[in-house]
Amino acid sequence: MKAPALLAAVVCLGVLLPSPTAGQVTAGFTFGLNFASLHGDDVSDDLDGRTGIILGGFIEKALTDQFSIQPELRYAQKGATDSGSSFDVTLKIDYIEVPVLLKVNFPTEGQVSPHLLVGPVFGFNSGCTISGDDSEGSVDQDCEDDDIDPASFELSGMVGGGVSFPAGPGEVTFGARYQLGLTNVNDTEGDDEAKLRAFSLVASFGFPVGG
Repeated sequence: MKAPALLAAVVCLGVLLPSPTAGQVTAGFTFGLNFASLHGDDVSDDLDGRTGIILGGFIEKALTDQFSIQPELRYAQKGATDSGSSFDVTLKIDYIEVPVLLKVNFPTEGQVSPHLLVGPVFGFNSGCTISGDDSEGSVDQDCEDDDIDPASFELSGMVGGGVSFPAGPGEVTFGARYQLGLTNVNDTEGDDEAKLRAFSLVASFGFPVGG
């Protein structure tokens, strides 16, 4: 999917390139837990979610005292688990994601600063495996070996919020986010429609950069 990748790159470069009128720029890293699942009319009710990790970094550029833009680059584990029988099967789909988020800050008189986040997420499939585990052992195989062809690109929307407070030379942020998939996970024509969604708990540390 060259067009979405190019769009994400252009947006990020436009945000990150320095300009004489740029506001405060903050860089940092983030990590967290991702509680993902599949949804859709064709998705079985027997499917449970998959708990994975989130690792990545971000850059935040202030637009005004209240608004800033925050592009991120992160690795996110998603998928689902079928526990409908004695043999548990987990679909593991991992992504390199580029969220481009508008951040709305709410300054307070104290040190704690709450905020809201909203924006699109451009996801690029980085791997897909199926694992099973029962009393006799475990099995891991690539999705293509089981005739599953996940889409290479996923578009989703994200909303969330959190609180930040000073910590040494920077600030620590704790937050929660909800991500709703807008495109079909399957890439094979005629496959049932299924979309990903995820609730995540994240923590990050950011520090000012530049002059």
